[in-house]
Amino acid sequence: MTGASDRHEEIATNLLAILHSHLKGSGCRIYGSNLKIRVGDDFLYPDLFVRCATERGDPFFKTDPTLVIEVLSPSTRSYDRGDKRLVYQSLVTLQEYVLVTQDTPSVEIYRRPTDGWKRETYQGPGESLSFQSVALDIELSDALRKLTTDIGIISSSTFAFPRMKPCPSANKPGPSRSPPPSAKMSCSCAP
Repeated sequence: MTGASDRHEEIATNLLAILHSHLKGSGCRIYGSNLKIRVGDDFLYPDLFVRCATERGDPFFKTDPTLVIEVLSPSTRSYDRGDKRLVYQSLVTLQEYVLVTQDTPSVEIYRRPTDGWKRETYQGPGESLSFQSVALDIELSDALRKLTTDIGIISSSTFAFPRMKPCPSANKPGPSRSPPPSAKMSCSCAP
């Protein structure tokens, strides 16, 4: 998505890195938002998608994704959950369509078992996600955590406090601590 927020990009990049590492040597490839998917006469730009095919196909678009991931934005949320989902689900190769919320720890996965599409929802930092189409299980907190650890905000608690500022002592060794629930603009570690 052009003009995405930093949170959107952190989540998409985190998932891209996890999937890229997992897929090495498998014959599947992960693509980011610059490569489009063609569905009939339409072209769509997902945030991420995985394709498991032996031939490369057209260099500028693909027609056979196995897994599609969208990081939801306020402006595209309804479209991603509605019409866009239905268009993607018309692809016979698609096994999973994933919607990741960027302001709360929540992920929806639409799977295609043998008898139609089923929806599963994962919420909370302790949940484990399963991308069955690529045989990958990951913790929700790993998928959604911030990539920059140098400011000390690496836990899933950043969702409860999206406007946190870094602590001056964040670079000191020791465990990262979450702020109390009432501390909306405090730093993410104890003094």
